[in-house]
Amino acid sequence: MRLAIERQEFDTALRVWKNWLRLKALPPGKATEMALFACDQMSRPDIAQEIFHGLLTRPNAADSSNFDGEGSSKASDIESMTFCPGMVDESVLIMYIAIMVKHNHLDTIVPAVELWTTAMQAMDQDDLVFMGSDIHIAHRLSVPTVAKVIELLRGHKDASATKLIAELLTYIEKHFPDAIPV
Repeated sequence: MRLAIERQEFDTALRVWKNWLRLKALPPGKATEMALFACDQMSRPDIAQEIFHGLLTRPNAADSSNFDGEGSSKASDIESMTFCPGMVDESVLIMYIAIMVKHNHLDTIVPAVELWTTAMQAMDQDDLVFMGSDIHIAHRLSVPTVAKVIELLRGHKDASATKLIAELLTYIEKHFPDAIPV
């Protein structure tokens, strides 16, 4: 994936991502971020949403469309995506939010953070025994992440971004009180 991105072959990077999922293999390390980066470079926030939501939604409720590498949707591809919130850490969340801000999809940000929170709680309950107790610490929002989101939204020219900051901070204060920047 890294080589494809370096060569600016973003459709190839997404095909590699899809192939890992079809093989039911977890992509290594920063692969989720690379897939989102490829979506951003192709100006395809819809595919970024499919990836983000596909990893955070149980398979029976997952969206049934995905990228086929040719720029169109294919119904059978995302069905192989498994519920894997462990692949969506803070860095993936912030990248997803940055893509949504860049492409003016502000209305998707709070629902995405809510979905991320719900998925992390579900993973904590289901997978804590398998992954170890550090999982509770690894999937919490930090002050730098929240500060970065606020910075991204403040830089947005849309007036609704200010309202979104207030809405997001209210949600974060309720669910992640330690992550509120001073």
